[in-house]
Amino acid sequence: MYSPVLQEYVQQLGNYAQIAPASIELLEKTLACYVAVLGRAINASTTPQSDFFDISVRLLLLSDGLARLPRDEALDGAHYLVGLGLEQVIEPIARLGLREIPKPVGPLENDLWYGLSLSFLHYLAGGCRVQALCVFQSLRRIASDLVEDERRIQYQNALEALRALYSVKKSSAEFLSGANAWYDLFFERVKPRDSQELRLQRLALLIRQRRDAVLANLGEDDEARWLSTRGIKHVATDFWRDYLGSLDRRGITAFTREQEGTEPGFVWLQSGNDLLVTLPTGSGKTIIGELRTALALLQGKQVIWTLPTRALVRQTTRDLRKAFEQLDVTVEELPTTEDFIPLFAEGLEQPRHIAVTTPEKLASLLRYDNTGRTVQNVGLVVFDEAHTLLSQTRGTTAEFVLQKIRHQVPSCDIVLMSAFLDAKDILERFLVKLGRHPDLLDSDMRPTRRIYGVITNDDCGARQHPTVLLYPPGIQTENAKTLNPFRLTLSECLPQRISPTDTAQRFVRATTEAGLRTVLFVRTPASTETQALKIARPQAELKELTEHDRARLHVELGRRSAIEETGTKGVACHHAGLTPLEQTLVEKWMLDGTIKTVVATPTLAQGVNLPFDISVVTYVTRNGKALSASEILNMVGRAGRAGYASDGFGLLSVERSPRNRAVEILDRSRRFFFHSQEPSKEPLGLARLVMNALNAKVGEPDWVVELGDLDFWEAQSLVAFVHSIAMDADDVNESLIVQLESFPSVQQLGEETKRQVVDMLQELADNIQQVVSGGDPVLTAVLRRTGMPVEVLGNFLSQLHSVHSVESSPQIQMLWADQIVRTSLERCSSRKWYVRLMSDAGSDVDLKTVFSTIFLWRSGAPMAEIETEWQSGRTSEKQSRIKLGKFLNHRLSAFAQFWGALAVCYEELFGSYTTDMLGMLLKGLPVFIREGVSSWEQLEWLHSIGDLDRVLAHELSRVGDLTGGQTLIRNHVRNWKRGHHIPRELDEHYRMALSGALDLSHY
Repeated sequence: MYSPVLQEYVQQLGNYAQIAPASIELLEKTLACYVAVLGRAINASTTPQSDFFDISVRLLLLSDGLARLPRDEALDGAHYLVGLGLEQVIEPIARLGLREIPKPVGPLENDLWYGLSLSFLHYLAGGCRVQALCVFQSLRRIASDLVEDERRIQYQNALEALRALYSVKKSSAEFLSGANAWYDLFFERVKPRDSQELRLQRLALLIRQRRDAVLANLGEDDEARWLSTRGIKHVATDFWRDYLGSLDRRGITAFTREQEGTEPGFVWLQSGNDLLVTLPTGSGKTIIGELRTALALLQGKQVIWTLPTRALVRQTTRDLRKAFEQLDVTVEELPTTEDFIPLFAEGLEQPRHIAVTTPEKLASLLRYDNTGRTVQNVGLVVFDEAHTLLSQTRGTTAEFVLQKIRHQVPSCDIVLMSAFLDAKDILERFLVKLGRHPDLLDSDMRPTRRIYGVITNDDCGARQHPTVLLYPPGIQTENAKTLNPFRLTLSECLPQRISPTDTAQRFVRATTEAGLRTVLFVRTPASTETQALKIARPQAELKELTEHDRARLHVELGRRSAIEETGTKGVACHHAGLTPLEQTLVEKWMLDGTIKTVVATPTLAQGVNLPFDISVVTYVTRNGKALSASEILNMVGRAGRAGYASDGFGLLSVERSPRNRAVEILDRSRRFFFHSQEPSKEPLGLARLVMNALNAKVGEPDWVVELGDLDFWEAQSLVAFVHSIAMDADDVNESLIVQLESFPSVQQLGEETKRQVVDMLQELADNIQQVVSGGDPVLTAVLRRTGMPVEVLGNFLSQLHSVHSVESSPQIQMLWADQIVRTSLERCSSRKWYVRLMSDAGSDVDLKTVFSTIFLWRSGAPMAEIETEWQSGRTSEKQSRIKLGKFLNHRLSAFAQFWGALAVCYEELFGSYTTDMLGMLLKGLPVFIREGVSSWEQLEWLHSIGDLDRVLAHELSRVGDLTGGQTLIRNHVRNWKRGHHIPRELDEHYRMALSGALDLSHY
């Protein structure tokens, strides 16, 4: 029999995605309690009123009734509801320290622990393992805080037993049985002593009976048979067994329905098929790519991961190293520059190798090696953030990479992953046109709960106050009206006129002080630093920065960092003008709790995964254009992180005019949160480029030298593409048609449009032939390989023809190459492409400053010294510093390409340069410039210590006992990580920085 309370819910509750009226009431009461806890933490009044006693009784009655029922998938929603309610009521109280635990007290006498344990068990019973992991993190925090408590061992035992129950692994039995009373209770080795233990045991039984997506479904203990069912035979099963052990060690022992797929048993996990994954942020796309990666490595194939930004490349490289390095798999960034010169392409021929890179880097490798030799053993390409195929700036390169690999290695599998559900249809069509019908993993079910609303300046009596209004629980639509919003009102009074940013900043000051993890999005990099200072100013010291992190910053920058200034107060800025080291440390501090608040530009919303409770967006327009709903959702979507934060508040800060009520602002903002997403109809990849080319009239005679009305990279890609087709074709028109039709995006254009494109590119091909000096074979070859401006290439070749000898000193050779590049650019200063290139570098930056900056950067000068050279009297010190950071992070590679083109010219003139010192130096110069080093040895040091500490890499190369080749350098780093002492020849602050770079606790 159902209890009266349970009967009401059981009759009406189905899957938790289809919320019934009874559950709506419970959700509203639960959210009221959650909001009340947050209000208490930030000293805000809240409505509606909460009743913790009432909701606790309801949840416990429902919990008791569910524990008595046999397992039934129809009750999954009820289990989820209880887990949600207990988590929302208890977790913030525990994490924010709003209630002390009486000491000494055991786990069952600790209301916070017991309630969260029930939440954990109900989540697991309902199959909601991602949410259960969030609760487990909360339980672990409680246990870790009891360092001196005499009952601490009881909490540790309970935690270990809960972990065993989460993984449902029989292998835990021998280790825990008899030594852990909690384990014995969960696995029915003892009888419960009271009603509390009985409820825990019954819920544990439901969980054990479920066993729906554990490692057994991945072949654990039966690896050979499991692999053979996927057509994989005659391979060593040890690697797969070891990989499953890696999953176990990292706590990845269960999977969601979205990850497993519509059919049980991971049907999509097999070689020979492409895969499209469109799941919301936090749904576990990375582990899907990782599983496919492990399967490819098992078969002796190499794997390439591509991501759109270097920040994501760094993050993914770290994640993959944690997963695979103990399995003797090499994981590294693809060592290729964006300037067409592969450095260590042979790395892709090594066994069990994962390369992580951007599409641009991979494209340069593929252009350089038309034979496909360097990628012939690649068995899988994982393309994360695949919606960048629709990008104006990266779509063409991304499509080129995928099309080229499919052509050169037809057996290579492709996995596209994206959180943008509106891109699903066009990405699926893309893969079909690429030659295969993909398997699909798609869902709009988020593993984290989003609570949307606005921050505004609302009247409360005679004065205005920062006020948060939230949409109530239930199904929301774009055009609905909010009758009873949830409300938090801060006590601080506001001036009569105040910007949305300043209103939000006052709210975030309160969340920071309370310890709530918050990200505040503002328009500009300068504003991130200003707002971070304002938020930090009234805060008490939260946590001292480690001396290792400080040392790394001081060595690299030669000054205090903007993040260091506010970091001890729990706040940091994050923007594109910071060095990669600063960006990475902000992310590290957020993860380890050193800081609670990040003030950021949208660069942080591009996939960087951090555990925020609250995300606040302060603007809805940028550069005079309205932001799309997807852009705003992507920023507010930073709140809530699967496995770390089940609930996320996504808030938009909007100014209220005197004639508007706050609730009207809330409903007016619905279009940003609840607008129906329609499938994208935008052209992607090469189709987007050729459509832009039509508008730019690239068939006109002077376009070849001016490269006008296209971005530099677009013009470069177009010239290389067209010239490569035309120079080997008997019939250029026919060859253009064939090549264009091989690209999935172009196949989807209308016939008339394709005809116009072919005609235009035919004219462009003819014009290119006109300017390559009557068919000069060397210039023709270089233009095909680089697509760089013809005038620049002609000048490079002219100067190289006249070279008789260059002094053998590498320093002199570098200066000689610099001078060739500089004079060649100066001769083109009137060209449209040059004006655009310099404008992108900085509106008040000239070529002299660019070259001085490159020289200092490459020489290992700290940032403070480079900033002095870069500083313009027309901008503030902060603005100049930010512009320099943007240049080095995002524009420097465009200039480095000219040195790369010089190296290509040298190779085409003089052949292979494996024993030619000048040729080898020219080959390295573009990557030296991009990475900020001046020798191969310094480059190896930089890669070995994590790619972030440029000045430190220079210093290590100067220590006599550390000099040597790649093998010696890697041995030094390996030994230091194993505990060997860092040589005393390094000054103390360098040793401290090196210790931090290698994550060592000693030096």
